[in-house]
Parts: sequence; structure tokens; C-alpha cells
Amino acid sequence: KAVGAALQQLGRFKEAKSVYLELAHQDPNDARTLFEITQCGPVKADDAVTQLLVSWSPANASHRDRMLIAYARGKADDDLGNFARAKDHFEDANRLADSLIAVPFERAAYKSSIDRTIETFTKEFFRTYVEFGTPFDRPVFIVGMIRSGTTLLERLLAAHPLISPGGEIPFWTEHASKLFDKGRLAGPDESRELVKNYQSILDKVSKSGLVTDKMPLNFSVLGVIHLLLPRAKIIHVVREKRDTMTSIFTTPHPEPINWAHSWERIDFFYRQYERLTRHWHETLDSSIFCEVRYEDLVRQPESVLEILVAFLDLPHDSEIRQEGATKIATPSKWQARQPVHARSIGRWNHYPEWFENL
Repeated sequence: KAVGAALQQLGRFKEAKSVYLELAHQDPNDARTLFEITQCGPVKADDAVTQLLVSWSPANASHRDRMLIAYARGKADDDLGNFARAKDHFEDANRLADSLIAVPFERAAYKSSIDRTIETFTKEFFRTYVEFGTPFDRPVFIVGMIRSGTTLLERLLAAHPLISPGGEIPFWTEHASKLFDKGRLAGPDESRELVKNYQSILDKVSKSGLVTDKMPLNFSVLGVIHLLLPRAKIIHVVREKRDTMTSIFTTPHPEPINWAHSWERIDFFYRQYERLTRHWHETLDSSIFCEVRYEDLVRQPESVLEILVAFLDLPHDSEIRQEGATKIATPSKWQARQPVHARSIGRWNHYPEWFENL
């Protein structure tokens, strides 16, 4: 399995699929193996995995294995255009994922945290605490809702010779609270230590040029990021809401996310995300914060990239038009490897029932 996973991350999906199929013939009840086969590209009616998914029914299967198979069956039926069956499988998968969550999502607490962030990080706040800022300007933050196209944008930007892809770096979502927690702001010493530690992470990616950090949920801690790194550029990727929500609901995550497996919770979380990113759009200067629509990126990639290269104060380079060759380890590892296309636009139309009551 480790060989298959490594091949997937490197974009060698045909080889990865062969490895997984061999494993599946050795143990047809291995849920993880069957699931990974479906993640190596579109499933076809005559694929061996199709029959293996139909016949999978081991006794005493765990909730996690049943979840993986439900996602795999949903992916297969979605690829084959059997959307009614896919809908049922995806709903089963999310119910099972929900049952694996140890810490429930607290709506009131999350809303309060967004309220505090909006109330605290104003234009006046950034002017008042300017001494917290450092001149470090190598990171480029790519933020947005998960499944909005951040991986695709990073891959395309990485084709520029002066940009290195850092992937999803969890540093700020894990450490921002050390500087700002429940309305309390720590001192400049803590801020300098945080920046120093973050810089060491980026230096491991590349010691020169810009480095992208495409942790989508950094949108929630942009106040701390901009306070400490006022010269760092931020790109917010915006995708059509229903397409984004459909992708969240139909894409398995490495571990279940406590807000991502219920339509009511997804809708609530998305609305809080919209509130906060609207605040950043109104608060942060356009010289360091810009928004890119996913739909524009896939329909007119060269035009969008030309605008972004200028935004990043980089020279134009013809190499930016070529496909990046980066290692991708996010749930979108197959999709993000494909040539830029617009096939995912309007995908929510296959599942209109999900949006009738939202």
C-alpha cells in the first residue's frame, strides 16, 4: 500500500492502480485498497473494481471500512453517471464518517470565535500594533474553503521559477492562538518567535524566492498572519458555493471533519467563512489581498495567472503556462493532477435535492 500511495502522490496513477489491483486480488475485502483504486482516476463500467465493490460484504466490517466503501461506491456511480445511487452512497458515507467524530462541532463557540476575530482585527487594530510586524515577505498564502481549488492554483503557480510549492502547512492554524486567544493578544517577543519558527519551515522548502502555503483554513487566522507578516501576499480562491459544498460532501478526508458530514453544519460553517472572508476583503489592502474565482481559473488560466504574477511582483515567465510537477498529498491528488478543465463547474446540478432545504 505504501508503494501505491507514493505513486499516487507523484501523479503516477496508472502504476498505482496496478499495485492496488494486485493487492485487491490478494485480499478483496481490504476496504482501503478498493477505495484507493477508485481514487486513481475515473471508474469505468468494465473496471475490475466495479464488481469488487458490488460484492464487498465482509462480516463484522468496521465503521471506517464501511465508510471507505460507501465513498468508493459513490465515486464509482458518480463517474458512471448513476447519480441517484451515488447520492445514496455518499449519504451513507457521511453518516458513517459522522459516527467516527470524537469531538462534536460547537456552532455557538465557532460563531463567537468569528465574531471576536471580526471585532478585533480592524484597520485601526493593524495600525495600532504595527510593531508586531516583521519584514519577512516570502510566503504566499492561498486560502479559501476546502475543495475550492487551492491545490490547483498552487500547482499552476509552482510552474513559475521563482515560486516553490509548500503544500498545506498547518503552522498557523495550530499556533496562531499562542499570539491571540479569546481576545487576548500576547507580546512582540512571541510574535518574533512564531515568525522565526515559520521561516525555518519555509526554508526547508526553498531558501530563495516565494513559497506558497495553501492551507485553506488559514482564512480563519489571517488576522494574526497579517499582523506578523504585513508584507506577505494573500490569494483567496472563491468557488461557486453549491459546487464547493458538493465537493466537500462527496470527498473523503484523511480524518472525518466535525462540520463536514452534515448539510446543516456545512451550510453553517460556509456562512461563517463568508462572513469572515468578506471582512478580510474590506479590511486588508488590495496590494496584499486579492480574490480569484475558481471558474475563471479553469476557463482562462493564462489570463488569471498573468494577473497573479503581477500581483506577486514577479516577472512574467513563459514557463508559468506549463504544468507544475509537484508532489500532491491532499484529497484532491488525482483531480489536481489533470490538465486544467471546467468539468467540475455545475456538478451540484447532479444532486439538486441536497440544496432544496438550505
